[in-house]
Amino acid sequence: MTGNDQDADSIDGLEMALASGHGSAEARALIEKQSRLIDAQETLARADLRHRGWQIIGERVSSVIKGLTALVGILILLGIGSFLWSASRASGMVVDAFSVPPAFAQQGLNGTVVAGQILDKVGAIEAATESARSPSSYENSWSDTQGVVVPYTGVSLGELRRDARAWLGSETHLKGEVVQLGGGRVAIAFRAGGKAAGRVEGKDSEFDALLQQAALAVFKATQPYRYVVWLGRNGGNPAEANQVLTALSRSPDQRERLWAMHALALNAGTDAETKAIYQRALRLRPDFLPAIGNMPIYALSAGQEEEAFKLRGRAAVAYRAGQPDYNPVHAATYALQSEGDLAEMKGDLQSVARMRAEAVDQVAAANIVAIRPFSAAVAHSAIHDFAAAKATLAAAGYLDPARRADVETKYGKQLSLKTLYAVATDDFVAQAAELQTMVASLQGATALTSAFASQESAEEFINSLRPALATALIRTGRWRQAAAVIAPMPANHDAAIRVRGLIAAHAGRGAESDALFARASARTPSLPAANLLWAEALLHRGDSGSAEQQAREAIRRGPKSAAAHRILGEALSAQRKWPEAERAYATAARLAPQWGSLHLRWASALWRLGKRDEARATLRAAAAMALNDAHRTHLRGMLMAATKA
Repeated sequence: MTGNDQDADSIDGLEMALASGHGSAEARALIEKQSRLIDAQETLARADLRHRGWQIIGERVSSVIKGLTALVGILILLGIGSFLWSASRASGMVVDAFSVPPAFAQQGLNGTVVAGQILDKVGAIEAATESARSPSSYENSWSDTQGVVVPYTGVSLGELRRDARAWLGSETHLKGEVVQLGGGRVAIAFRAGGKAAGRVEGKDSEFDALLQQAALAVFKATQPYRYVVWLGRNGGNPAEANQVLTALSRSPDQRERLWAMHALALNAGTDAETKAIYQRALRLRPDFLPAIGNMPIYALSAGQEEEAFKLRGRAAVAYRAGQPDYNPVHAATYALQSEGDLAEMKGDLQSVARMRAEAVDQVAAANIVAIRPFSAAVAHSAIHDFAAAKATLAAAGYLDPARRADVETKYGKQLSLKTLYAVATDDFVAQAAELQTMVASLQGATALTSAFASQESAEEFINSLRPALATALIRTGRWRQAAAVIAPMPANHDAAIRVRGLIAAHAGRGAESDALFARASARTPSLPAANLLWAEALLHRGDSGSAEQQAREAIRRGPKSAAAHRILGEALSAQRKWPEAERAYATAARLAPQWGSLHLRWASALWRLGKRDEARATLRAAAAMALNDAHRTHLRGMLMAATKA
């Protein structure tokens, strides 16, 4: 096909015009028209693109608005759900305005004023009642009638809240009336949940005192368990307390029965009775926190240390989790205490001192704090930091004899500053003398203290001191006297078994000593105490190799025990393994940096290794620490020899 044939076949008007006459006016006009058409098409295309862009934006905005609307709807539903759930959990006491005689109202003592004054006094009693059980709530029923009004309803949000709580919750309404009896006397009667709950009467001239009596009667009727605690703290009648607890133990409300059992357990005559009551409580409710928390105490009192260790671990977890009816302040401090007790049983006394110091700083409840400084001071002394122990007692004001005496009247005998110094300085003569004095002061006493009517027996507290007293006596060569001290303890008491093993070693009965310690170690596979004292007994017998083995086992069970590392250092020193001994002493010093007598042994090991400058520095450090008289004299001799060398 030729080029002309191709032109002939074209149907495009522009091509035909160009073909018919290049440069003609008709061709130029056609080209301009075609150009304008193309421009118009481009304009329309751009407009269409802009329209489509805005359409897409509009669709996206619409989607966002729909999403936000849905989100707002969900939030509203969640808010309503939360409001209704909160209302369903309401369980406190709501005090309604009292009915009063016209004469009282004319004097300004109308129904809301009288109810408000009783409510204030109940609140004061509540605040003064320090208990592990969480307090109930008390509110009035008239303050919710004011506030923000829901549009188009004329009802305040407070009224909606009150109506919802009345409908869904389990609040109890307290209603009452003031009645003039004549003869200048007046009565205040009240009902809780529609049932008569109390009545007091007296002279109308002593109306404020009568209101106080009414408040206490309200407290007893609405929180009987905490009322028993209040009685115990304020010298109340033990017979009344027992009567209330007995009634509570038969309550259809399981929570009330359980808390009554807790109080009765604390009041039981023996540890065995207490344990039996707690076991019944745990069968009713396996997670009942007071029973979980107190069971380790009685296991330890019975000398069942491995069981106590496991129970304390469970208690620490339970306290951290808390329970709705358990005071969170108490749960926090008891969790810390349980964790400290676990560390103590593992020999980690540095952690014990830290945790008990934290308990003093963090907890504000007076009945918990009152003896916490003593507990922290004992822990500081146990890691041989007497300065910290004394500072802790000073900060609490317990260096004041009158204040200390007041606390001991309420909470029992505490270790004296002199005893703490003896513990911190390894002065076993002074320790024995101080503990003997304390035991003598308790003998013949019938009881110590308690928040309830009954009290812990003095003999139980004496028994808790016997192992420490016997050990101090043994270390001063008075093992026969120690045997008499430990004799009343049960044969299966772990601490008593260890002490008897140490007595046998000092009496020259090596085989008996090993058998007792082997038994004690097998009974407490998680704990280092038996192996630690066994190593001491073996060193006394001159068997440093076996002592090293037991010290290493104690460290395996309690790696942060400064005492275990020290006894290892002594066993290694006896074998002249000076490099290893020095490392053991250094580790002990990191765990108990203020242990003065340890530094003397450490310096000796350093000196034998030729590290004389380090030895001198260690001795100078020891000079600034608490030391007993014998160690202070020994230090002076070592410093003199080190200076001359």
